[in-house]
Amino acid sequence: DGDRCSELRMATFNLLAPCYKKTRRGMEARSESTWKARHRKCVSLISEMDAAIIGVQEYWFKEYFRDLYESKAGLGTRYKFIGHKRPHHKEDGVGFFTDRKRIKILDVRNITYGFHGSRVALLLHARAKNAAGSEPRKDSELIVVNTHLTFPHSTSDNALRLKQATKLMELVEDYTSNLRRAKGGDGTQLPATFIMGDFNGGVDHVYHLLEKHGFTSSYSARNGSEASVTHMTHNGRSVGVDFIWFRPGGANAIGGGKRGVKVASSNVLPRGITAREWPRNFEESDHRPVLSSFLLCDPMNPKSSSDKDVMKTEPTNSSSGSNSSTTTSTTSNHRSARSPAAFTTATTARGGSRRNNRRNRSRSRGEEELRERKSWGRSGKCTRR
Repeated sequence: DGDRCSELRMATFNLLAPCYKKTRRGMEARSESTWKARHRKCVSLISEMDAAIIGVQEYWFKEYFRDLYESKAGLGTRYKFIGHKRPHHKEDGVGFFTDRKRIKILDVRNITYGFHGSRVALLLHARAKNAAGSEPRKDSELIVVNTHLTFPHSTSDNALRLKQATKLMELVEDYTSNLRRAKGGDGTQLPATFIMGDFNGGVDHVYHLLEKHGFTSSYSARNGSEASVTHMTHNGRSVGVDFIWFRPGGANAIGGGKRGVKVASSNVLPRGITAREWPRNFEESDHRPVLSSFLLCDPMNPKSSSDKDVMKTEPTNSSSGSNSSTTTSTTSNHRSARSPAAFTTATTARGGSRRNNRRNRSRSRGEEELRERKSWGRSGKCTRR
C-alpha cells in the first residue's frame, strides 16, 4: 500500500501471583516447589511469544520470584524488567519486560491511583528499534501503558474501575500534551500510544471510555469481535477482560498524521484453542495471554492516506475508597533487578490552575472530537486481590 512499516509484537499476561492462588493445601506461596513449577511454564510461554514488549500483572515482588523471571536463566538475557509494586501491604504489581535490542527506554512514569484498592499503572516512553538495532526514524517513539484495574466484587467496585480508568486517561493525555509542547507544538510527531492489561471487565463503561479517547482494541480490530474468554475467575466464571489498546500517533494523536498503526495479528494464547471457552489443560495462570502484532507505518504520501486506510485490517478466523490522590513517579536510571520497590518521587496537585487547565483541555478535546467526526464520518495482605 506504499507505506514503510516495521513490525512490533506486544503481549499482556496476568501471571496469577502465588500469594493469590489457592490450592488444596492452602496458598500456593507456601509451597516453593509448586509455584516455581507453574511459573517456569509462564517463563517458557513468554519466551515463545517472541514479543518486544510484554506487560505483566500480578507480578510477585519477592526476591526468589524475581530471580526466576529476571535472571539470565529466566528472561534476563533478552529482556529488561521495569516494575511498579502496589502500595501498602500488597505484594504484587505490574511490570514490563522489554527486549534489550529492540526497545530503548526514554522515560518511565509510575502511577498509583490513590483510590481504595491500591491499584497501579506503569507508563513507558520508548523508542522502537528495527531488527538491526538501529533507529532510522524519529517517529518510532511509543507510549506504552500497563495497568490492572480493581476486580468487580460489587457494583461499587465497577464504579471504582471507571474512576481508575478516568484518572489513567487524564494522565495519558497530560503526558501526550507535554510531549507536544516539548516538540515545539508539532503534533505530527506525537507517538502512537498503547494501553494493555487486565481491566477486570469486558465491553462496558471502561471499554467505551477508552474508545472515546480514540483507542481501539487490537483483538477486535483484527478479528471483528472481542475474545469471550481470557480469564477464569475465582468463582468459576469465564470472562474476557484482557486487552491491548492502541491509538495511532499524529497531529491529534487520534488516527491522523505520519505514524499509522495496523494490526497484523491478534491472538489469545495458547494458539489453536478457541477464545470462546477456557482451555482445560491450561494451568499456567487463571488468565490467558493476549499477543498482538502491530505494523508501525510511515505513509509515503500522508496527505492521501486517510485514517480509514491506515486503520484498515482484514478480519481473520482467530483462535476464537476514599482517598482521591494520585501519585506519579519519574526516573531516568531504572532500578536493577534487586531493587525492592517502585520509584517514589511524587508530583503534587496544582489547585485552581489545574482545574482551569482541565476545563480548557476538556473543551478543546470536545471541539477536536467534533472536528474529527465531521472529517471521518481486587482486603487481606495476600489472600484477596
